[in-house]
Amino acid sequence: MSISLCLRLVKDETRYSGEDKVRFANRTYKALVTTYLQCEFVDDVVKKEFLDKYLNTYYDLQYFFLKNTGYPRKGDFADHRILMQQNAASVVHQNLHYILSNLVSLFEEDTTSSPEMFTPLPPSTSILLPSLYKVAFQNAWLAHLRHPHPLDSTQLRNLLLIVHKRIIPYMNKPQLLMDWLTDAYNSGIHLTSQLTPGGNISLLALSGLWELMQKHNLDYPQFYNKLYALFTPTLFHTRYLARFLRLSDLFLSSTYLILKSLVT
Repeated sequence: MSISLCLRLVKDETRYSGEDKVRFANRTYKALVTTYLQCEFVDDVVKKEFLDKYLNTYYDLQYFFLKNTGYPRKGDFADHRILMQQNAASVVHQNLHYILSNLVSLFEEDTTSSPEMFTPLPPSTSILLPSLYKVAFQNAWLAHLRHPHPLDSTQLRNLLLIVHKRIIPYMNKPQLLMDWLTDAYNSGIHLTSQLTPGGNISLLALSGLWELMQKHNLDYPQFYNKLYALFTPTLFHTRYLARFLRLSDLFLSSTYLILKSLVT
Protein backbone atom coordinates (compact mmCIF):
# COMPACT_ATOMS: atom_id res chain seq x y z
CA MET A 1 0.00 0.00 0.00
CA SER A 2 2.77 2.48 0.93
CA ILE A 3 4.65 1.78 -2.31
CA SER A 4 1.48 2.37 -4.34
CA LEU A 5 0.85 5.69 -2.56
CA CYS A 6 4.44 6.85 -3.11
CA LEU A 7 4.29 5.94 -6.77
CA ARG A 8 0.99 7.78 -7.15
CA LEU A 9 2.75 10.82 -5.74
CA VAL A 10 5.56 10.34 -8.29
CA LYS A 11 2.96 10.26 -11.06
CA ASP A 12 1.23 13.42 -9.84
CA GLU A 13 4.49 15.31 -9.33
CA THR A 14 5.56 14.36 -12.84
CA ARG A 15 2.23 15.49 -14.31
CA TYR A 16 2.51 18.92 -12.67
CA SER A 17 6.29 19.30 -12.89
CA GLY A 18 6.20 22.37 -15.12
CA GLU A 19 4.38 24.19 -17.88
CA ASP A 20 7.19 24.05 -20.42
CA LYS A 21 8.38 20.46 -20.03
CA VAL A 22 7.19 17.36 -18.17
CA ARG A 23 9.96 15.97 -15.96
CA PHE A 24 10.00 12.67 -14.13
CA ALA A 25 9.78 13.24 -10.35
CA ASN A 26 13.00 11.41 -9.66
CA ARG A 27 13.75 13.02 -6.31
CA THR A 28 10.65 11.43 -4.79
CA TYR A 29 11.17 8.17 -6.67
CA LYS A 30 14.82 7.99 -5.65
CA ALA A 31 13.85 8.40 -1.99
CA LEU A 32 11.42 5.49 -2.37
CA VAL A 33 14.07 3.28 -4.02
CA THR A 34 16.67 4.14 -1.38
CA THR A 35 14.27 3.42 1.48
CA TYR A 36 13.18 0.14 -0.08
CA LEU A 37 16.74 -1.10 -0.61
CA GLN A 38 17.75 -0.22 2.94
CA CYS A 39 14.78 -2.03 4.46
CA GLU A 40 16.06 -5.07 6.34
CA PHE A 41 12.76 -6.95 6.36
CA VAL A 42 10.75 -6.79 3.15
CA ASP A 43 7.80 -9.15 2.87
CA ASP A 44 7.98 -11.51 -0.11
CA VAL A 45 4.55 -10.35 -1.29
CA VAL A 46 5.77 -6.73 -1.31
CA LYS A 47 8.93 -7.70 -3.20
CA LYS A 48 6.94 -9.52 -5.85
CA GLU A 49 4.40 -6.72 -6.22
CA PHE A 50 7.05 -4.01 -6.59
CA LEU A 51 8.86 -6.10 -9.17
CA ASP A 52 6.00 -7.56 -11.21
CA LYS A 53 3.37 -4.82 -10.95
CA TYR A 54 5.74 -1.89 -11.43
CA LEU A 55 9.38 -2.49 -12.41
CA ASN A 56 8.65 -5.24 -14.92
CA THR A 57 5.65 -3.40 -16.34
CA TYR A 58 6.48 0.29 -16.71
CA TYR A 59 9.50 1.41 -18.68
CA ASP A 60 10.02 4.73 -16.89
CA LEU A 61 9.99 3.13 -13.42
CA GLN A 62 12.45 0.49 -14.56
CA TYR A 63 14.77 2.97 -16.26
CA PHE A 64 14.97 5.34 -13.30
CA PHE A 65 15.38 2.43 -10.88
CA LEU A 66 18.44 1.32 -12.86
CA LYS A 67 19.73 4.87 -13.07
CA ASN A 68 19.31 5.42 -9.33
CA THR A 69 21.13 2.22 -8.34
CA GLY A 70 24.02 2.39 -10.80
CA TYR A 71 27.34 4.17 -10.66
CA PRO A 72 26.64 7.83 -9.87
CA ARG A 73 27.31 10.80 -12.05
CA LYS A 74 29.61 13.57 -10.86
CA GLY A 75 28.02 15.40 -7.98
CA ASP A 76 25.89 12.43 -6.90
CA PHE A 77 28.52 10.58 -4.90
CA ALA A 78 27.17 11.79 -1.55
CA ASP A 79 23.80 10.18 -2.24
CA HIS A 80 25.49 7.01 -3.44
CA ARG A 81 27.58 6.77 -0.25
CA ILE A 82 24.42 7.13 1.82
CA LEU A 83 22.79 4.31 -0.14
CA MET A 84 25.82 2.08 0.33
CA GLN A 85 26.63 3.05 3.90
CA GLN A 86 28.54 0.33 5.71
CA ASN A 87 25.88 -0.74 8.22
CA ALA A 88 23.36 -1.36 5.45
CA ALA A 89 25.69 -2.54 2.68
CA SER A 90 24.77 -6.23 2.81
CA VAL A 91 21.04 -5.43 3.13
CA VAL A 92 21.13 -3.10 0.14
CA HIS A 93 23.17 -5.65 -1.80
CA GLN A 94 20.76 -8.51 -1.15
CA ASN A 95 17.63 -6.47 -1.88
CA LEU A 96 19.16 -5.15 -5.08
CA HIS A 97 20.28 -8.64 -6.07
CA TYR A 98 16.72 -9.94 -5.83
CA ILE A 99 15.39 -7.20 -8.08
CA LEU A 100 18.16 -7.21 -10.69
CA SER A 101 18.26 -11.00 -11.00
CA ASN A 102 14.47 -11.08 -11.55
CA LEU A 103 14.23 -7.97 -13.70
CA VAL A 104 12.79 -8.43 -17.18
CA SER A 105 14.22 -5.75 -19.44
CA LEU A 106 11.56 -3.62 -21.11
CA PHE A 107 13.99 -2.25 -23.67
CA GLU A 108 13.26 -3.12 -27.30
CA GLU A 109 15.40 -2.34 -30.33
CA ASP A 110 12.21 -1.80 -32.32
CA THR A 111 11.45 1.90 -31.93
CA THR A 112 8.17 1.82 -33.87
CA SER A 113 6.19 1.16 -30.70
CA SER A 114 6.53 2.93 -27.36
CA PRO A 115 6.73 0.95 -24.11
CA GLU A 116 4.13 1.43 -21.40
CA MET A 117 4.83 4.34 -19.04
CA PHE A 118 3.61 4.85 -15.48
CA THR A 119 3.97 8.62 -15.61
CA PRO A 120 2.76 11.02 -18.34
CA LEU A 121 6.16 11.47 -19.97
CA PRO A 122 5.88 12.48 -23.65
CA PRO A 123 6.78 10.02 -26.46
CA SER A 124 9.79 12.22 -27.24
CA THR A 125 11.37 11.69 -23.82
CA SER A 126 15.11 11.05 -24.02
CA ILE A 127 14.94 7.99 -21.74
CA LEU A 128 13.69 6.01 -24.75
CA LEU A 129 17.07 6.40 -26.45
CA PRO A 130 18.69 2.93 -26.64
CA SER A 131 22.09 4.26 -25.55
CA LEU A 132 20.68 5.84 -22.37
CA TYR A 133 18.86 2.67 -21.33
CA LYS A 134 21.86 0.44 -21.97
CA VAL A 135 24.18 2.74 -20.02
CA ALA A 136 21.77 2.79 -17.06
CA PHE A 137 21.34 -0.99 -17.20
CA GLN A 138 25.09 -1.51 -17.44
CA ASN A 139 25.94 0.85 -14.59
CA ALA A 140 23.43 -0.78 -12.26
CA TRP A 141 24.77 -4.27 -12.94
CA LEU A 142 28.45 -3.29 -12.75
CA ALA A 143 27.89 -1.47 -9.46
CA HIS A 144 26.16 -4.56 -8.11
CA LEU A 145 28.71 -7.11 -9.37
CA ARG A 146 31.66 -5.05 -8.12
CA HIS A 147 30.15 -4.52 -4.70
CA PRO A 148 32.59 -5.56 -1.91
CA HIS A 149 29.94 -7.78 -0.32
CA PRO A 150 30.36 -11.07 -2.25
CA LEU A 151 27.60 -13.19 -3.69
CA ASP A 152 27.35 -16.72 -2.37
CA SER A 153 27.97 -19.66 -4.71
CA THR A 154 24.26 -20.24 -5.38
CA GLN A 155 23.64 -16.59 -6.30
CA LEU A 156 26.75 -16.58 -8.48
CA ARG A 157 25.71 -19.75 -10.29
CA ASN A 158 22.20 -18.44 -10.90
CA LEU A 159 23.54 -15.19 -12.38
CA LEU A 160 25.90 -17.08 -14.66
CA LEU A 161 22.92 -19.05 -15.96
CA ILE A 162 21.12 -15.88 -17.11
CA VAL A 163 24.06 -13.69 -18.14
CA HIS A 164 23.78 -14.64 -21.84
CA LYS A 165 20.14 -13.72 -22.41
CA ARG A 166 19.21 -11.27 -19.68
CA ILE A 167 22.33 -9.22 -18.97
CA ILE A 168 24.79 -9.11 -21.89
CA PRO A 169 22.28 -8.06 -24.62
CA TYR A 170 21.22 -4.95 -22.69
CA MET A 171 24.65 -3.60 -21.82
CA ASN A 172 26.31 -0.79 -23.72
CA LYS A 173 29.76 -2.40 -23.45
CA PRO A 174 29.32 -6.03 -22.36
CA GLN A 175 33.07 -6.56 -22.60
CA LEU A 176 33.24 -4.85 -19.19
CA LEU A 177 31.98 -8.13 -17.71
CA MET A 178 35.31 -9.79 -18.51
CA ASP A 179 36.85 -9.16 -15.07
CA TRP A 180 33.75 -10.36 -13.23
CA LEU A 181 33.55 -13.53 -15.32
CA THR A 182 37.27 -14.18 -14.75
CA ASP A 183 36.79 -13.73 -11.01
CA ALA A 184 33.82 -16.12 -11.16
CA TYR A 185 35.98 -18.70 -12.93
CA ASN A 186 38.68 -18.35 -10.27
CA SER A 187 36.03 -18.61 -7.55
CA GLY A 188 34.92 -21.95 -8.96
CA ILE A 189 38.51 -23.19 -9.09
CA HIS A 190 39.00 -22.14 -5.45
CA LEU A 191 35.85 -23.98 -4.36
CA THR A 192 37.04 -27.10 -6.15
CA SER A 193 40.42 -26.90 -4.41
CA GLN A 194 38.53 -26.81 -1.10
CA LEU A 195 36.73 -30.05 -2.05
CA THR A 196 33.52 -28.07 -2.64
CA PRO A 197 31.74 -28.41 -6.00
CA GLY A 198 32.75 -25.35 -8.00
CA GLY A 199 33.61 -26.59 -11.46
CA ASN A 200 30.13 -25.79 -12.70
CA ILE A 201 30.68 -22.14 -11.77
CA SER A 202 33.97 -22.07 -13.67
CA LEU A 203 32.37 -23.69 -16.70
CA LEU A 204 29.46 -21.25 -16.71
CA ALA A 205 31.93 -18.35 -16.41
CA LEU A 206 33.80 -19.65 -19.46
CA SER A 207 30.50 -19.89 -21.30
CA GLY A 208 29.89 -16.20 -20.57
CA LEU A 209 33.37 -15.31 -21.78
CA TRP A 210 32.73 -17.35 -24.91
CA GLU A 211 29.60 -15.30 -25.59
CA LEU A 212 31.67 -12.11 -25.38
CA MET A 213 34.37 -13.55 -27.64
CA GLN A 214 31.94 -14.76 -30.29
CA LYS A 215 29.46 -11.89 -30.41
CA HIS A 216 31.29 -8.88 -28.96
CA ASN A 217 34.86 -9.32 -30.25
CA LEU A 218 36.43 -9.84 -26.84
CA ASP A 219 40.08 -10.85 -27.08
CA TYR A 220 40.75 -13.40 -24.34
CA PRO A 221 43.98 -15.35 -25.09
CA GLN A 222 43.83 -17.43 -21.88
CA PHE A 223 40.44 -18.94 -22.69
CA TYR A 224 41.62 -22.38 -23.76
CA ASN A 225 44.22 -22.62 -21.00
CA LYS A 226 41.41 -22.06 -18.51
CA LEU A 227 39.24 -24.62 -20.28
CA TYR A 228 41.96 -27.29 -20.21
CA ALA A 229 42.52 -26.63 -16.49
CA LEU A 230 39.02 -27.98 -15.83
CA PHE A 231 39.90 -31.41 -17.25
CA THR A 232 40.67 -33.16 -13.97
CA PRO A 233 39.92 -36.71 -12.73
CA THR A 234 37.14 -35.42 -10.47
CA LEU A 235 35.35 -33.97 -13.49
CA PHE A 236 33.99 -37.37 -14.48
CA HIS A 237 32.28 -37.80 -11.11
CA THR A 238 30.30 -34.56 -11.17
CA ARG A 239 26.66 -33.88 -11.99
CA TYR A 240 27.50 -31.36 -14.70
CA LEU A 241 29.64 -33.72 -16.82
CA ALA A 242 27.12 -33.74 -19.69
CA ARG A 243 27.01 -29.94 -19.79
CA PHE A 244 30.77 -29.75 -19.62
CA LEU A 245 31.22 -32.15 -22.55
CA ARG A 246 28.58 -30.35 -24.61
CA LEU A 247 30.14 -26.91 -24.07
CA SER A 248 33.67 -28.26 -24.52
CA ASP A 249 32.63 -29.71 -27.88
CA LEU A 250 31.27 -26.28 -28.84
CA PHE A 251 34.43 -24.50 -27.73
CA LEU A 252 36.87 -26.96 -29.32
CA SER A 253 35.06 -27.24 -32.66
CA SER A 254 34.99 -23.49 -33.21
CA THR A 255 36.92 -21.81 -36.02
CA TYR A 256 38.15 -19.43 -33.32
CA LEU A 257 40.44 -22.19 -32.02
CA ILE A 258 41.80 -22.86 -35.51
CA LEU A 259 42.53 -19.17 -36.05
CA LYS A 260 44.24 -18.83 -32.65
CA SER A 261 46.35 -21.93 -33.40
CA LEU A 262 47.45 -20.47 -36.71
CA VAL A 263 48.35 -17.16 -35.08
CA THR A 264 50.43 -18.84 -32.37
